Amino acid sequence: MIILGVDTETTGITEEGEGEEGESEIVEAGFTLYDTERELVLATFGMIYKTERESAPGAFDVHKIPREVSLYMPTYQECLNPYEVIRADLADYMVAHNAPHDHPKVVKAWPDFLKMKWLCTQRDVDHEAVLPRKVFSRRLGHLCVDYGINLAGWHRAVADAEACTRIAGKHDLDAAYAYKIKPKFRLICEGPFLKNVDAKAELSQAPSVLNGGKTYRWNVEGYPKCWSKEGLLKEEVIGDADCIKKFSGGRWQFNLEKMDPPVY
Repeated sequence: MIILGVDTETTGITEEGEGEEGESEIVEAGFTLYDTERELVLATFGMIYKTERESAPGAFDVHKIPREVSLYMPTYQECLNPYEVIRADLADYMVAHNAPHDHPKVVKAWPDFLKMKWLCTQRDVDHEAVLPRKVFSRRLGHLCVDYGINLAGWHRAVADAEACTRIAGKHDLDAAYAYKIKPKFRLICEGPFLKNVDAKAELSQAPSVLNGGKTYRWNVEGYPKCWSKEGLLKEEVIGDADCIKKFSGGRWQFNLEKMDPPVY
């Protein structure tokens, strides 16, 4: 299987509040074309770009690209299209370690990447199923230690893109993508206070949680005074609802919302 890894470093958010995440600019983009069967890097492409604004302090602390260097470089509009340079058409999947961050930046700059099937190595693959122990952290640098990957140049775009492909190559990406596009639901639970019942503890015993999923959260924005959990498959909703009915004595009500599929 051929996959294409991508990473972007951006200007981030300034102290003045300019450059919201959706408006921040790409300072550097890196791409790695990778053969998962041979564990072989086929091609790499990376560029630093000129931006209209200086990187916010927090963003600079991550990518360490001086403003003076960026100003020497052309804008991304003046450069070659990475989709063509890296031969993205050869890739079965495109992977990023934080796809919700990278996807909107990349497809806005180079719309050809909308053609790709995107996966996120932070969200869409099961690290615990591959590694011999539970991961300490899903940060890229920490995962590289767990997977035995030598990540030289962490937070430089090409290095991060390659590390992402090497991690993705350890997984069944066809299965990960099939799961990603399955319909998912948000389950919202509400009802009276349950005397002598620790609702948080009981919810931690819901099947979807025991099977390694996230816990239910209380009072999430948009769902006040409710317990809620998102990303549930239909069968998981049924199992959790049965569990909640038992410990609540049937006094809790349920609302179910179908979630939009991830945009990446």
